[in-house]
Amino acid sequence: MKIENRIVDNENGFSLIEVLIAIAIFSAGVLAALAMQYAVVSGNASGNVVNQEMMMGQWIIEQKKNEGNVVGLDSAVPGDIVLGPYVPVISVSNPLGGTASRFLTVTVDRPGGRGGHPVTIRTLTMGNGI
Repeated sequence: MKIENRIVDNENGFSLIEVLIAIAIFSAGVLAALAMQYAVVSGNASGNVVNQEMMMGQWIIEQKKNEGNVVGLDSAVPGDIVLGPYVPVISVSNPLGGTASRFLTVTVDRPGGRGGHPVTIRTLTMGNGI
């Protein structure tokens, strides 16, 4: 009769070290995904602010360009615009001289350090939408 020596392997689970390493790797992945999500949301919010500033600046430029008399252009913000948290600054200059045209510069900012950066739009107008 032959007796076989068998080594019985009673290790059926995971050791504590293996579990801790797995949790650490999983946590690093989750933190990376959260950091990416935060960067995306922050970038989208900043892009929204810049987009709103651009749209407001373009609207102000169009309102000023549609005035018939360029000589009477002033730096007042049109009254029918809702400013919200934005601060537009309008500058009218006449570097070319004469009465036929004016440079319009509109800078729109959202103070308080939230969102994007100030947007500046500059155009040459001759009045009557030109």
